[in-house]
Amino acid sequence: LVGTIFNNIETSKTPDEIRTYIQTIAGISRSVGHRLGRELKRIIPLFMTFCDNPKYAEDTEMLENCLQAFESFVLRCPKEITPHLDAIVGTSLRFVKHDPNYADEDDDDQMEEDEDEDQEDEYSDDGNYSGDDDNSWKVRSGAVKCLGAVIRTRPEMLNTLYDKVLPQLMSRFREREEIVKMEVFSAFKDLMRQSQGRSTDVGDAMEEDGSDANAGAGHAISKLLDVDKVMKAVHKQLKDKSFKTKERCLQLLRELIVVLDGGLSAYLPTLITDLSKCIEKSAKTSLKVEALTLLCLLIEKHPGGDLRQHVTKLGPSVLACVSDSNYKISAVALRVCGRFCMATFNGGRLLQQAGADALVGDMYNATFGRLSSQDQDLEVKEAAIITMGKMVACLGDMVGPQRLSACLPVMLDRLKNETTRITTLKVLSDIANSELKTDISAVCSDAVLECSTFLRKNDRALKQAALTTLRALIASYSASIAAQLYEAVTKELAALVSSDELHLTHLSLQLCSCMAVHAPKEAIPLVHTHVLPKCIVLLHSPLLQGAARSSLKQLYATLVSSPGQAGNFKGLLDSLLGIVYNGGAQLSRQSLSSIAQCVSSLCGPADKAESKATVERFIKELSSAQASTSEQVKQLLLHCIGELGRESDLSGFSLETVVMASFASASEDTKAAASHALGSLALGAIEKYLPYILSQVKAQAEYRYMLLQS
Repeated sequence: LVGTIFNNIETSKTPDEIRTYIQTIAGISRSVGHRLGRELKRIIPLFMTFCDNPKYAEDTEMLENCLQAFESFVLRCPKEITPHLDAIVGTSLRFVKHDPNYADEDDDDQMEEDEDEDQEDEYSDDGNYSGDDDNSWKVRSGAVKCLGAVIRTRPEMLNTLYDKVLPQLMSRFREREEIVKMEVFSAFKDLMRQSQGRSTDVGDAMEEDGSDANAGAGHAISKLLDVDKVMKAVHKQLKDKSFKTKERCLQLLRELIVVLDGGLSAYLPTLITDLSKCIEKSAKTSLKVEALTLLCLLIEKHPGGDLRQHVTKLGPSVLACVSDSNYKISAVALRVCGRFCMATFNGGRLLQQAGADALVGDMYNATFGRLSSQDQDLEVKEAAIITMGKMVACLGDMVGPQRLSACLPVMLDRLKNETTRITTLKVLSDIANSELKTDISAVCSDAVLECSTFLRKNDRALKQAALTTLRALIASYSASIAAQLYEAVTKELAALVSSDELHLTHLSLQLCSCMAVHAPKEAIPLVHTHVLPKCIVLLHSPLLQGAARSSLKQLYATLVSSPGQAGNFKGLLDSLLGIVYNGGAQLSRQSLSSIAQCVSSLCGPADKAESKATVERFIKELSSAQASTSEQVKQLLLHCIGELGRESDLSGFSLETVVMASFASASEDTKAAASHALGSLALGAIEKYLPYILSQVKAQAEYRYMLLQS
């Protein structure tokens, strides 16, 4: 089929026939993809001759069809198109400024003319040229789309694209046809996005040119990009009458900030001025949303930026947007307020240094109005909760106790609402974790009670958020929480300690440790009663590992190290050893290792005399083990000795003899435990045990494999 079409193209005498065949091949490419690839070595040179032929220089439709075909080939035949990419990029760059009906006399120098920014654009609607019948824009659009396809699919060409394509795209920011201008902005954004995935290569390119090898990727990209020229071009386009152009400029700036990870500190005054015009009352809704989104990102990515003089200027416009009837504008404006609350300058809070106490009050009133209102979109509700949380966490002293007493009950009400409770939980956690430690004791007990009820809900995300929030509240406000609430929380935690859901187990055990530290009198007896029996069951599971096991070890260490709890050491130790000593089901090696690690965690913070007595006990029991002694008991003792030796220096004990004796066991698991124990002992006392292991490798040929494992 392709061969027939190709032959017909070569023999066609009229442009209409040629255009039809070109369209047909492009359509086939879009349908069959890479299967057309083997024919590209014939097709592309022929299409290039049509593009280069002066005879078709003004045949807009044919040029457009060729460029559309090139775009399809780039997207659908990525492997076969590779040898032809340079030619396609070159042709596209030539046609991206194809405008035979307009003489562009100053194409290269226009971008560098700073003094002309305020004069009328040469492509404005008031010019002498009327393009009602001009279709050349279709060629320029096709060329830009083809370049966009190359940018999106060829990350390995990034440096070439920066060098050759980027300047041409920037020069076309002043494209007179809006459709084409939108395509130019889209291609530029695609290049920015591609840079995020290829930042290392860009950095390597800069190093090859002699730059500092440690220069950051953002710095390297800014050098290749010429940020100053981009900002001047965008600033000029932001003065355009078309709101679509302004929107695309703001989207482009957003991509630029992300790829540079900030990097626009020097341009903040100009940007803020431009953004303030975009969020005026008369601006279109979509433009306001884009401007506010960019402002939010601008504050986030420029921590410490000097925005003091701009805060009071932007404040009224942003607060007016908070009260806007459009939910999208209101939600984004609330996020901007939240960013202002978190912003810092010179180590202090931005709003405080700007002397914006009045603005903080106005911001609180606007946010509280949205927070307390019931009949609004969920996105606005969540944004209001988050913003109020940031205000309380970061500016609680500036907000004042009177306003706090008004907003905290509303926050508690949102915590009880099914649609907003997870958002409110995260906000309460942020408030509790903040350095300011704002006084929220008025709602602490009610919040803890509500969180305890969430732990029995069949909602994993809700349980996770509730556990995190409870931990933060108890760590910061334990004195404000009613004593009886600890029992309710502990009972719910006990139900979550299970090998079925290890992450929730991890969070639950972390919370138990937190309660034991911050409310030992109330919490520790409850943990012993309700949680530790579940922990003993958990230690039977071969699935226990990772964060859950680390949290369990931390809990045991906390229970021993808490004031007045040293006497619990023996009881806790016996309960752990009793899992194996009391018989029962055969445990896996993983379970024995977990028990041994918990024993080691108990001994770490315990009194030195008790730790020493424990080691001597293990040595004695292992040395006096009879034939009737369970192999699991021996394995547990070996694991315990190994874990204790890993954490502390046990060179003062003669452990090597008793461990080596276990190499003669008939059980392979006991041999493996002895090997692990000897290697672990060497970690804590390498000067004694490493030479011993090496000497035994030479002397004990029958145990050499086990010793090498050690």
